[in-house]
Parts: sequence; structure tokens; C-alpha cells
Amino acid sequence: MTYSTKELLGIINLMYITNTGGLISCKDYSGHTVFEWLNDIDILHLDPYAHYGVGFSAEEYVQTIQYAKNTASLYDLEIWETNIDNKPGGGGGFSALFVNTRYKVAIFAFRGTASGEWKDNFIGGGRTSQNDGVSTAQQENALTWYKEVYDKYHLQEYTTIVTGHSKGGNKAKYVAILDDTANLCVSFDGQGFSDEFMNKYGERILLRQEIIHNRSIDYDFVNIILNDVGQKTYYKGFHIGAGGFAENHAPNTYMNYDDSSNFSLEECDQAFEMIELDRFINSYCRSQNFKYKATSLEMFGALAQAILVFGDIEAVKEILFDQTYQKQVAYLLAYTIKYEQTIPVFREAIASILQSFNMEQALILFENILEIVNNRNFNKIFTILMFLLNIGTKFDWLLRYVQKLLEKKMKLSFSKKEVLHLVTIMNLLKEYILTIHIQKGDGDDWKVEDNPSYHALGLHILETQNDIKNKIESMKILNTEEEMDEEEFMHEMDQIYSLLTETKE
Repeated sequence: MTYSTKELLGIINLMYITNTGGLISCKDYSGHTVFEWLNDIDILHLDPYAHYGVGFSAEEYVQTIQYAKNTASLYDLEIWETNIDNKPGGGGGFSALFVNTRYKVAIFAFRGTASGEWKDNFIGGGRTSQNDGVSTAQQENALTWYKEVYDKYHLQEYTTIVTGHSKGGNKAKYVAILDDTANLCVSFDGQGFSDEFMNKYGERILLRQEIIHNRSIDYDFVNIILNDVGQKTYYKGFHIGAGGFAENHAPNTYMNYDDSSNFSLEECDQAFEMIELDRFINSYCRSQNFKYKATSLEMFGALAQAILVFGDIEAVKEILFDQTYQKQVAYLLAYTIKYEQTIPVFREAIASILQSFNMEQALILFENILEIVNNRNFNKIFTILMFLLNIGTKFDWLLRYVQKLLEKKMKLSFSKKEVLHLVTIMNLLKEYILTIHIQKGDGDDWKVEDNPSYHALGLHILETQNDIKNKIESMKILNTEEEMDEEEFMHEMDQIYSLLTETKE
């Protein structure tokens, strides 16, 4: 006997039950059956206003519980082991072993990304600090737990299934690739693996990928991260609620429930927006050498955690204006601009995604940045301001003008510190964009037979000559208290810019 996609999906959704709003987690039910556990939950008195997480409501949990209680293959399962990953590098991920003793089936289930695991998702996109250089701490912790529990219960005579959702799906695939005792792997919306991982474990992947099955929502945005392994099937998402586009990653989005708490699954093609975003992420990652790639992935992980876990816009702004990520932000903007120019359909895909997230302002902001990058006057001003910053002369006079121009153009206000940060990013962006060369097809997921190509991130630093410092300081703009109109101001900027460009030539 084995378990179907529907049955495994039922288990995964049960894994998301926490001690919230009248629900009871299975964490303390080792030694009990699923039926005994679920019977202790009073589904008639769940709090309809409790926060159950993105994509979940009291009503939807009732449907999931009723489905499990109506399905013998689920309610007969025994809970033999539960685990929270608190080992070094662990992020609090939850896993459990469910066993059907009658048919000798052992199901290792990994719940999706815990609050401390988003960064680990992106750390796995390149070289890592683990012993093999390509795995993450949480992947290795999952494999260690699996092996320990498998040996503890002597499961050699059992059919062993590993399954999980999101980060849990990635862990399930990791276990299936590196341990021969797993007989079947079903991953729901689980992300893939880095080029480096594919290179190192190519032989293992070739040997094991036939037992790996990926099941993802058509608009899911996590399964597209990195290179996938195994067979792929996509499903239409149902009942997108208050969580909006983010609910495309909820594990119950697959389920189209009827009035009797049974559900159906509807296969479909992957959404074109997700295909294009997948290609962009791969192409972007492959364009950098390992040193800059590691910091870029760290930045992405921090952003994902701020947006998807905490929903903290201020934290997002803080990350983007963090000097640690200055080069990475500039390169990401430069790469996005160049990628959009090379592959125009990408803009359509991003616009659709941002609109689905109700983030149209982000698209407007990007378009404003693009306009600034292509605006000759802004380019001159940023070059001059960067020069003044480098030679250590006073530049408050110019900062005031830049603040006004940015507010007029972008409809946003910036502090002087933020303007300086933005100026540095924009000047880096202009240099980086000259080094980026994008080829169509370099963003496709590659198989273990493929050879990835890496393009070192070109870093060119703007050179200035200090011998023109006195010339600039003698100009009218530094020796008047009067406000100049924009035309007169730009005339002064043209003179300073000419001095700089003549010196560079």
C-alpha cells in the first residue's frame, strides 16, 4: 500500500494545526492515533476570529479535520515521533512520523517554513558553510533526524515516504536524494537546489530523482526558487481569501472542498508569470561569483523574512538602506533593468505579480528608478555628488537640491542620509549595468547533465581626480546664498560635469 497525493496533502495540512483558537497541535500526541488527536479538538467551538496563519481560517480547519476523520487511511495512522528543529542552525521547523502499522507504511512529514527558516531557504542558493559546502544546517538536521528515527524504530520492513510543504518539501527532497531508505518523496511547493548542489550530488540525483514528485500550485512563488529535481505537476488554487496572492503558497489552496468535507484537485499548467520569475531568479543568481552571491542570497532571505513572516515594511526599508547590502541592491536593480531590456515579457510578468500582491506602488517606484537611471540630468548630479563625497568637500547645497528633485520625481521624501545612500547605489548601478550581459535561456532550471556557467560580477569603481576640487569650489553655486532656479542650477551642474568627464578622458 502507498498513499495518494490527496492523502499526503491531508497529512501536511494537519501538520499546520497549532495550539491556536481552540485547535490542538499533534506535538504532544506521540503514541496516539490521528483519530484520538483530532477527537480532542472541539471543532464546534473554534474561534472564528483567531489568526491561524496565511490561508487558514477556522472553517477551513474544520474541513481538513473532517476530511481526515472520514478517511480511514489517515485516522488510523499512529503518531510515533514529533520533532522541533532546535539544533545548531535550526530554525524551529516541525516534523513528525506517522505510521500505518497494518500496511507497514511510515510517513515522515515536514511542515513548511518556520519563522526562523526563511534565511536558510536562500542560504541554500549557493556555497554554504556546512562540511559539504552546498547543504544548509536545516537540511542536514532534517536528514539526521530522519536517520535517527528510522534506525530507532527499525523501519527496514516498512514502505517509507518523505513528504513536506514549502521548506518541508525541500527537506523531504533532500532526504530522498541522500538516503536510499526513502521509497517515495512527495513535495508540495518545495523549493529546489543550487547549481553547486546539483554539481556535487549529480550522481545521487540521477539515481534518486525518479522517486521524487513535485506538486505545486500554478501561482506558487516558492517552488520556483532554484533548480527542481524530479517530476512536476501543477494544480489550480482555490478559495484565495484575505491573504491575497500570498495564499497561493498556503497548503490548503490545493483543496476544492465540497459540502461533505471531501476535496478534489484540478491539474493545470504553471502560470507564465511564475515561469518568467523562475528564469529571472536563476539567471540573476548565476550572474554572480560565489562571494557576492552569498551576500545577495542573505539579503533576499532577510527580505523574505521581513515581508512574508513579519509583514514589516519598515524592516524592508531598513534592509534596502543597510550599507552591508549596498552593492547587492545596486546590482539587483541593474540586473533587473538589463534583464527587462533583454526579455521584455519579464516586465509583464512582474507587473502582474505586483498587482496581485496589491503592490502597484512598487512597480511605479521601479519605473521611477528606471527613469532616473536614464535621465541625463540626474546622472550628472549623482556623478558630481559622488565626486564631492569622495574628496570630502561640503555638499549640503547639492543635497538640498537632490532632495527636492527626488521628491518631485518620485513623490517620496528622503533624509540626507538616505539621499547619500541612494546616490551611492545609483552610481554603482550605472557601473554594474555596463558589465551585465544576459543570454536568453540562461535562467532555465538545469538538469544534472548540464554544465552551469558563471559570470563574475564586474565591480568598477568611479575614479575621480582631486586636482579639480578647487575649480568646483570656486564656482558660483558654492558662493551664493540665493536660491537658483532649475535652469540656472542645471547650467552649473553641466559645467561641473564637464570638468569631471574631461578629467576622466
